[in-house]
Amino acid sequence: MRVLHSATVVHADGRPLTSTSIDPLTDAGPVGRLTTGWTAASPARLTRIRRRLLTWATATDLRSGQIDALVLASYEALANVVDHAYGTLPPLRPDLLLEAEVAGDHVTVAVSDHGRWEQPAARPGARGHGLILMRKLSDDLSIRTTATATGTVVRMCWHL
Repeated sequence: MRVLHSATVVHADGRPLTSTSIDPLTDAGPVGRLTTGWTAASPARLTRIRRRLLTWATATDLRSGQIDALVLASYEALANVVDHAYGTLPPLRPDLLLEAEVAGDHVTVAVSDHGRWEQPAARPGARGHGLILMRKLSDDLSIRTTATATGTVVRMCWHL
């Protein structure tokens, strides 16, 4: 087992699987919940998070196409945090959090940040299609923002 610092797998009831974080690339553990914990919102972290999420999702009851959709939509939400959440001002907490969970007959992924919500363009150009993509790839999409710019939570759901 390779021990890492940024992803912890827990049982569905919230109990930690182990007292250390594990690398789901080599030891996925039982399916329940995956969380990155709050981690730096940087492009370098996204590939590692995507791989962990893929390994975790593969161990769920999602169909192959749903796994691909979950990973792509989640990666898009993570990339949006890196690209948009913190703008040009130096943020106090430039980080993100991914939480994935199997609960009953569905799988939920939530991506959170401490940044400021940017309203998408009414007519996206070459970029700006991320929310459209997330909406089409998931069975349900919700976005919670705060008026005081204390963060955004993008929650996506897939039915088993």
